[in-house]
Amino acid sequence: MSSLVKNIVVFGGNGLLGKRICQTALERGFNVTSISTSGSIPRKLAPMDYKWVEKVNWTKGDIFKPDTYKDKLVEATAVVHSIGILLENQTYKAAVNSNDDILGEIQSFFQTSNPMKKDVFNTYEKINTESALVLAETLIAVNKNKPAFVYTSADRGFPGIPSGYIDSKRKADGVSTHYNNGEELYGGRKSISIPNPIGIDRRLSTVLNLDELYKRVDLLNDMRPARLIGSASKLRDWTIYYLNETQLSNLKNKKLRAFYEQQNLIIDRYCDVDKLLDSGIHMSMIATYGDNPNEDLLSTTNRTNHPPANVDLEGGKALGYDSESSDAIVQFAIWVTFGINILLLLGKVFVALSTKSMSIVASLVDSVLDFLSTLIIFYANKKAGLKSSEFPIGRKRLEPLGVLVFSVIITVSFLNVLQESVNQLLWGEREIVHLTKTSFTIMTLTIVVKIFCFIWCKNIKNSSVQALAEDAETDIVFNFFSIIFPIVGILFTQWWVDSAGAILLCLYVIMQWGSIAFEHINNLTGASASKEDYHEILYLIIRFSDKISKIKNFRTYHVGDLINVEVDVVFQDPSMQMKDCHDLGESLQYAIETLPFVERCFVHLDYKVINFSGHIG
Repeated sequence: MSSLVKNIVVFGGNGLLGKRICQTALERGFNVTSISTSGSIPRKLAPMDYKWVEKVNWTKGDIFKPDTYKDKLVEATAVVHSIGILLENQTYKAAVNSNDDILGEIQSFFQTSNPMKKDVFNTYEKINTESALVLAETLIAVNKNKPAFVYTSADRGFPGIPSGYIDSKRKADGVSTHYNNGEELYGGRKSISIPNPIGIDRRLSTVLNLDELYKRVDLLNDMRPARLIGSASKLRDWTIYYLNETQLSNLKNKKLRAFYEQQNLIIDRYCDVDKLLDSGIHMSMIATYGDNPNEDLLSTTNRTNHPPANVDLEGGKALGYDSESSDAIVQFAIWVTFGINILLLLGKVFVALSTKSMSIVASLVDSVLDFLSTLIIFYANKKAGLKSSEFPIGRKRLEPLGVLVFSVIITVSFLNVLQESVNQLLWGEREIVHLTKTSFTIMTLTIVVKIFCFIWCKNIKNSSVQALAEDAETDIVFNFFSIIFPIVGILFTQWWVDSAGAILLCLYVIMQWGSIAFEHINNLTGASASKEDYHEILYLIIRFSDKISKIKNFRTYHVGDLINVEVDVVFQDPSMQMKDCHDLGESLQYAIETLPFVERCFVHLDYKVINFSGHIG
């Protein structure tokens, strides 16, 4: 190397590895400059070290502030990046350099801390990765002599050291090796790795010529997602806290069992977030935005009409559902139910006319309303997704509104049947209802078909189809008892059983659909989302990026079946540009809207926690 370089600049030259790089460079005839935040000589030198320490130019500089050192790079023929942290808690460096309670210092940096209180200036992504990018960009800007650039990477992690350490080193390798991948670059020379001077488990990755970096400086964009997202790995292995069915059944305390069942639901939600982000969809979105406002990666039409990285489709696949196939299933379920209801309606008309049973008349009314409900839900489902100038975000609330309207219709209808049943009981003819074999067969077949419809529709997660499932459940109960009450009346020769049974059936339907109506009224008027929804979204925000230092004004509330999300995220890294903040905030917004229960998300950006709320009311 001595024939290639004369002036070498070592960043972090007073550190454990840096000082040995400086020493070795001097022994091979280099002029050595060390740049560090303190500008001081290394601590704890051996007696032999004082022979070479005086020959190094120890200089103070901040790698994130190029103005403090760029003049040192102008004449450099080689630059070494030897800055890094093993732990994001910097206490361990104090322990290494302390003569006091080292055990206490070491214990302190293994303590678990709140992930939202992470020091944004001492993270793996900031120190191990981003600093290398800043140095490389500065070197390109000030030195036209094509100097060598060396980054101290790592071969492997260490026991007890988080995986974020090795991940951040691998990401920063891109500064020196991202562009080769075995290809010949820079006039036929490849990036290489050389042994480091003190033989610990690190390697020195070096680029011998920056020609290609000058030509392809925009390709540093490929490292931008890693810089903005950071290590942001999952907080825990949630599955170790999950209780299976056997463990739950062994819990005799009902309240304790209910607690763990609730915890299992939340763990399932957290695992969904981990699947989404582990797929790298947030990295893909940031990469799609790009760094050059004039780039032609996406046409204006694509950017306007489609989300970045097809997050709507790819996110759904990561979570295990396909929105397009889901819409097709919904339409199919509606049409199948519609056909079945027509056939059952015709059968019940025959039974009601032949028996004159009030219980079966109530069941007939229910079938007529089934037919009407299918028409209402079909119309609402078809119109919900259509956008226009009059409805710029579509009419998704038309679905729960249609269910609400139907619940009112069915309640009023059964109030009329209830009234007729009471009149029949008090003042009607006291005759026992008779059932024919044909009537019995039709009613039994109706029950079997409705059981099939209920099981099928219950497994389709859509409000319209769920309404059909509720309706099928009502039909099962209704048809079962509408045939039981006449049979009981016949067996015990009691004329009043049929009318009394009809009254009970009407009360059952009115109470059931009344509760459904109140639920949809609450959702349409802005009720809070469930705590499972709340915690799943909050975890997604926490995991999304290391750049998010705080979260505030977090709200989740219903706008129909789906929910809206409002959140303020705080960025406190002064090196972030407006485009960085925009791309991160909007990508987070897209990621949250990927969740199937979210209709709209609004991410607001802030730079401090205590600030105005942003709304008048």
